[in-house]
Amino acid sequence: MLECRFVLPLALLLTISLLSAEAIQHCGVRKVKRVNLILGGRNGTAGKWPWHATLMHRTEDAKKLACGGNVIDKHTILTAAHCLYDRHKLIALDRLVVILGRTELSVEEPWSRSYAPERLILHPGYKQANVKDDIAMVKLASEITMSDYIFPVCLWPRGLGHEDITGRKGFVVGYGLNDAGSTSNHLLDVEVPVVDRWTCLESNRGTLSSQLASTMLCAGARDGVGPCNGDSGGGMFFRAGNEWHIRGIVSFAPNLDGTDKCDPKQYAIYTDVAKYLDWIANELGNVTQGTTSESLANSTDFREGQTSLTVNRDGCGLEAPVYTNLRHSASAFVAPWVAKIEYVGEERAGRDNECQAYLITEWHLLTLASCVADVDQNEQELYVRLGKFSIPGLPKPQIRYVEQIIIHERFKKSNNANDVALLKLRKKANVDEGFVNSICLAPAMFEGNDWITYELEGKNKKTTRSAYSILTRFDTEACREEYAQLGRYLPSDDSFVCFGQLYQYHPLPLTHITVPGRVTIYWREKIYLLGLVSSFLPIPSTVGDPETSFQYLTVTNVSFYRSWIEDHILF
Repeated sequence: MLECRFVLPLALLLTISLLSAEAIQHCGVRKVKRVNLILGGRNGTAGKWPWHATLMHRTEDAKKLACGGNVIDKHTILTAAHCLYDRHKLIALDRLVVILGRTELSVEEPWSRSYAPERLILHPGYKQANVKDDIAMVKLASEITMSDYIFPVCLWPRGLGHEDITGRKGFVVGYGLNDAGSTSNHLLDVEVPVVDRWTCLESNRGTLSSQLASTMLCAGARDGVGPCNGDSGGGMFFRAGNEWHIRGIVSFAPNLDGTDKCDPKQYAIYTDVAKYLDWIANELGNVTQGTTSESLANSTDFREGQTSLTVNRDGCGLEAPVYTNLRHSASAFVAPWVAKIEYVGEERAGRDNECQAYLITEWHLLTLASCVADVDQNEQELYVRLGKFSIPGLPKPQIRYVEQIIIHERFKKSNNANDVALLKLRKKANVDEGFVNSICLAPAMFEGNDWITYELEGKNKKTTRSAYSILTRFDTEACREEYAQLGRYLPSDDSFVCFGQLYQYHPLPLTHITVPGRVTIYWREKIYLLGLVSSFLPIPSTVGDPETSFQYLTVTNVSFYRSWIEDHILF
């Protein structure tokens, strides 16, 4: 096995369905009915996993287990890219042997077959020094003879995301290290639960923070049972009715301290098959997904019921008294709708990553486009923390993975026009206990109501304390003139609202507040979000008597974007 920096490559396995009409109808089906670890696993009887392939590296007359793989059509084995390397170079074709149908490593069973490779197809993004895009295919020199013991597995169906399998158990197969610390002679399988990426990341930030990507899955129970050395290229399978689908390819896990062996108490990382369907299709042509793509979701209740959503649901804008007390007594930056955005998947040291987002439905948060515009969703992960997480007596924060970033299509980074974005969660926020709740969005009816009190609140940079101010609303033309004097020209529409604060009461500039600060109003016993403050716009001050001088600031007008928001939160 090759060793990556910080991690030990393990088993990643992925498969797709047959290309012929006959194969499309029968991929992923076991033909042998008498089916009775991978560390701590069970022996797999002949025909139980007919799509499993054993990849051997040949040295002169000796053959040594390298990895696992999977039959995906009559000529193709899907495996992990690092399995096709011998030390620091791609293995020669005449040194790679693919064995199908075998369940005893040292026994040439009558139903097993050996095949020679014709071509190796590695994902173009894979680099040996990293674990990203750890997926490859082996094209065989001759057509596979299908039987009760050799058969292809179905490709994972499109449309079912990470959240659909989180918490569910899949089967992993391989010959890797067993409980005794040696390569197993029997093909083993084990059932492991898929965990969310945040749980995975928190289990070992030192190793995984620079390795974990959105193209990976994380699974295991951290109980000593799971894939280990030699299982690379092996798959994670889920069943729908009588059909088996592949979702993961075992890729790596943290090393046991001071050794080159996997740590059985750590989560294992898998390449996510669902993220590479287009690549597989482009390489193989007419790739199919089996006959039960829909039944996979239906038979296992994969997707939680989701309906069309609207903002300002009943109960929005209300908060538990503990939050109000904390703001007044300790100036804490807390509210049930505030979420901290956390960036995962690339080192962002030295950058200002203190952006917040605000919960507006159980599934969506509102933030600034400028906070997330530079995030590559193929390379990075975003998480949000909902709820105050460091106060004794309060529930733990709700950690949610961001499934989709929706940036306003007319956002301009140069002048922050249309600086608004939505974050869609993979798993909805729990608002039942009241410690997490959505904020109401202010309608346009508040314009011109002089009796309304406008409150600005944000988090002081690099602290947990709140920065608070009472604002005075100004005519937008006054702001346009102030900003124009600095060479900054504001939009001619109503996409922003102009405010000011009296200099004598607030002598410090507002740029010490992390973005987006929020401007709210309290009306009919609820809190409404009027706008988001971006620190990217300058905040000019009038010159003159401090008692009559104002600092101006512009705020992204939430009511102006109400239709855009509602159009984009529909499922």
